[in-house]
Amino acid sequence: MMRAVPLIRMENVGRIFDGGAIVALRDVNLSINEGECVAIIGKSGSGKSSLIQLLCGCDEPTSGRVRWRERPAPSPRQWRMLRATDIGIVFQEFNLLPILTALENVEIAMVGQGVSAAKRRRRAAELLARVGLETRQHHLPAKLSGGERQRVAIARSVANNPALLLADEPTGSLDSVSAAAVTDLMFEMQRTHGAALVVATHDQSLAARCRRRVVMKDGCIVDDSAAASAPAWSVERVSPEKALGCARDRGGGTEARP
Repeated sequence: MMRAVPLIRMENVGRIFDGGAIVALRDVNLSINEGECVAIIGKSGSGKSSLIQLLCGCDEPTSGRVRWRERPAPSPRQWRMLRATDIGIVFQEFNLLPILTALENVEIAMVGQGVSAAKRRRRAAELLARVGLETRQHHLPAKLSGGERQRVAIARSVANNPALLLADEPTGSLDSVSAAAVTDLMFEMQRTHGAALVVATHDQSLAARCRRRVVMKDGCIVDDSAAASAPAWSVERVSPEKALGCARDRGGGTEARP
């Protein structure tokens, strides 16, 4: 039986900065499948954000390669196209344009996709209504709470029905009540749209809601536990020897860039 093609795959990926003084990622192998829900867990400096940046093509690996649907590593132009059509991103700091309203911030994600202005505005309004912001759509970000801004960011991330939804510490800047609401919303939107969801977090309660959990330490994957239904070939089993080698190669005390 033919095995499913992963949505995105990292092969022996490394990322260094400052001529090798900082090792953010080392020899990372990771496959994400269609519709999968994955938590990337680790302390600050473990390499979680660097991994997310590589999965969306906002950064390039120093070594190894990232494949999209098993095709050769995309060019910068192809990555930009993927982020416009197939990859949605939710950032910790929201990344909303301050001079645009909530409605316009969602609508702008659809510009250049062959959608008329009227249809863009209608879909943006529908998405904001789904995240509970129907009465706040004409407010600028400065007039929205942190939880409301993150809800706008989630609506924007799914505007083009992406195949992959990435979230980098999506609740890190929120109070506990807003964090719980945003977490519920994010998983609801993932189920509704059927996208693969990859969440980088140090929040164990958020991670527990994902069927697969990937643990990072010092730029390495040290554990990858999947539900029994996940294909075995998509999970890298990390030996203690490799984990120790990773820490040794990083010099023991050098922290990865967040």
